[in-house]
Amino acid sequence: MNRTIIFLRETAIILGVSAILALSYNAFSPKPLPLVRTETVTVASDSLITALAQKPDSSTLPAQSSSESALSSQDAQTPKSSTNAPSEAVPPSQKTPLQQPAPQSSSTPNSAKTTPQAVVTQSTPQVQTNSAPATANAKALEIRFDQVEKLLQNPDVLFIDARPKHEFDLGHIGSAISIYTPEFEQNIPRVIGLPRDKPIVAYCGGGACELSHELADNLLKMGFTRVFVYVGGWNEWKQKRESLKQ
Repeated sequence: MNRTIIFLRETAIILGVSAILALSYNAFSPKPLPLVRTETVTVASDSLITALAQKPDSSTLPAQSSSESALSSQDAQTPKSSTNAPSEAVPPSQKTPLQQPAPQSSSTPNSAKTTPQAVVTQSTPQVQTNSAPATANAKALEIRFDQVEKLLQNPDVLFIDARPKHEFDLGHIGSAISIYTPEFEQNIPRVIGLPRDKPIVAYCGGGACELSHELADNLLKMGFTRVFVYVGGWNEWKQKRESLKQ
């Protein structure tokens, strides 16, 4: 009996000393670990899901592209007409006051050629600067069952099942594709050509399953900016769909 008490007392002393040393080290560490785990959950708003659920009218896209091309062609022609106008007025007097616009008239062919290049060089960095911070600050938004139903109305939204292939074959959400998260690198060719602003919903079994979050993180690292995680997963989806049928 005395040996048991001594053993318990020594064990308590060892555990107490270990806890004090661990807390002391964590307090003076340059990167202390939080004593209580806190997770920041980002949830998608209903307004965002409603906007993504509405498929854009494809019939308006050619009209917009043609109008933009017409505007670009007009913009390309306007500098020619504007440069020709002063060039016709220049010949009567070519004196020092007109030497300042002279470089413009002499560089009219170059300016006409460089204006589209200037547009390209300006648009390219804008795309890079806009996409870089969006990718760096992008986070996967969690969505609910009713929001998943809305997104299924838009065929442009891609659903990815992060579970193993044999579980995917037993049942999946809508027209989802199967990408088992541990095999993500082998499946990169399947998503590398997709637009980076394409809405993508990742899900797995739900509950304690973290495959969907890991898959979403991989997609964010590739530059995708509209990544969602259905935390309820296949288990919740199956249960609620069966309850609705009853």
